[in-house]
Amino acid sequence: MQIEAYSNFTIQDLTKKENHDWAAIELAFKSSPAVFENTLFKLHFKRNAAYNAAQKKAILKFLASGYVNTNDVRYFNEFLWFYNDTDNAGDLKELCYSNFKKNLDKDGKHSFPLATREEVKQFVAKHKRPDAITVNNKLNVGLVGFPVFFGNIIRELHKAGFNVQQVFIPFHPNKHIRRLLSIGLLVKIGSMLKKNSFKYDTLNYQPKDEAIGTHLAAKNFDIGFHKLNFIIRDNIFGNFKKGLINDHWGILPYLRGKSTIAYSVLFGFPVMPTMHLIARGIDMGDIIGFYECDYTGVTTINGVRDKIRSTLTGRVVDAIKRLSSNDFTFITNNAAMGLTFYEIHPWLYKHAEDTLKGA
Repeated sequence: MQIEAYSNFTIQDLTKKENHDWAAIELAFKSSPAVFENTLFKLHFKRNAAYNAAQKKAILKFLASGYVNTNDVRYFNEFLWFYNDTDNAGDLKELCYSNFKKNLDKDGKHSFPLATREEVKQFVAKHKRPDAITVNNKLNVGLVGFPVFFGNIIRELHKAGFNVQQVFIPFHPNKHIRRLLSIGLLVKIGSMLKKNSFKYDTLNYQPKDEAIGTHLAAKNFDIGFHKLNFIIRDNIFGNFKKGLINDHWGILPYLRGKSTIAYSVLFGFPVMPTMHLIARGIDMGDIIGFYECDYTGVTTINGVRDKIRSTLTGRVVDAIKRLSSNDFTFITNNAAMGLTFYEIHPWLYKHAEDTLKGA
């Protein structure tokens, strides 16, 4: 089979066929790993699906081959999620663990297949933004999401002369959280406890409802920032003239997706949030800038997360001010420079955290 044929390789191809040309699959991994990107993406959604012994073995062999032939830790991560000691695949487990050790440096940091740690640091340094900002245009700002996050942001933007309005969309993928968000009085009290007594509009629509877009368009927002926990579609991000800002907790374009703090630690990358505009695709959209945090004394990933969360206001206000400047230029978010990551397995999470502690 030609390597190009694997560009349409599906989970069904992997699990429904009895025989596979593993030599050809290995060659495809070595020469053109991107052809299996969609297969990897689909597999992570099927971690809890039911498979017979032969199907499970094929999946584990595919993931082990992917890891050994690309040194892309995402394949090992999925292997760990799928693997069970009853799978009769101990040889594949040992192969993956052995390859993991080979990819660690003296500090326990894992290699990244598309760039060295030094190259990532140089990229960030090259695009460091000047401290001084000239605010040329007082933009009309929309804050979309849970109001408890917005009190300090509003006050700081008001000080800088911006017009700010809030829009609350009480939706969350988790039905229990969604139920709590639907209790208007509870949201109001929670917001006031977080020192946000400013007015906000509540839009009781499903995330993809065009009524949201109609409401936002009527607000005539120039720029927005969101704190939403669902897939953001055009009906939302398309109704801000300059765009809607996302606070991504990792360095773009290298790390997209989930668990980016843990993966940053695993790779030995600087743990730096990236402010960028939302576009179609996972964590795509032009980059506004990177934001350093002081992690002195922090020895856990949760501690890193808390520090990033506590510095949110400064990042949002800085990003909005920069977008208001006539001198501002974006940093290109080149998808080819990075990878999309999925929820990290507890074993890899622990290894990353142990390196923070110096264990």
